[in-house]
Amino acid sequence: GLVPATAGQVRVNGRVVTGPGPERAFVFQDFALMPWATVMRNVAFGLEERGVKRAEVERRVEAALGLVGLAHLAERRPSQLSGGQQQRVAIARSLAMQPKVMLFDEVTSALDPELTGEVLLVMEKLAKGGMTMLLVTHEMNFARQVSSEVVFLHQGQVEEAGVPREVLGEQNYFLWEHLVASLQRIFAGVGAAMMAETELSNGQHPDALELAQQVVDGQSAEVT
Repeated sequence: GLVPATAGQVRVNGRVVTGPGPERAFVFQDFALMPWATVMRNVAFGLEERGVKRAEVERRVEAALGLVGLAHLAERRPSQLSGGQQQRVAIARSLAMQPKVMLFDEVTSALDPELTGEVLLVMEKLAKGGMTMLLVTHEMNFARQVSSEVVFLHQGQVEEAGVPREVLGEQNYFLWEHLVASLQRIFAGVGAAMMAETELSNGQHPDALELAQQVVDGQSAEVT
């Protein structure tokens, strides 16, 4: 992997994996495209670095761009694309390597809602085509519809693992209690921050901002 493991093992097809390999491809959260290169050159980069013959590179790039619906934008540069299109280029770059497993790191978190959908459609197409994918995501509806297995992490620990209808189902009270608690902390923090700003402007409470931060951090705090 990109970061050494502190414990445990990662296995692909029964073999322990300790670093990058040709059978695995990684799609980053922030696209990681070369801004000076065209879409075609970005997708071809990994293949060229591995010494793949030019004719094969062109074939794979064309196929990958066609799969993500961007063949008509092959000569554009990243700055001429929307965020959703840039992420689809990043997916095409990984697909061109013909991996057995694709890893996705929060690939929609930097996108507006209207652009998220086009990326998720590509990923759904890949899943239906049999691609093995490991996703880190907050898109729970997508995970419920596409995943064969879901692992729910909380504060770095596995809290739930199983099929989507069990882990993300309406009867999973732990999940929904966690989400409600998170929302309560968010709204409590917003309320505390507003109160702190009011008290600071009125000169009523010199420690108001510190108290608001305590609430945002989930600590108990009381304004007197």
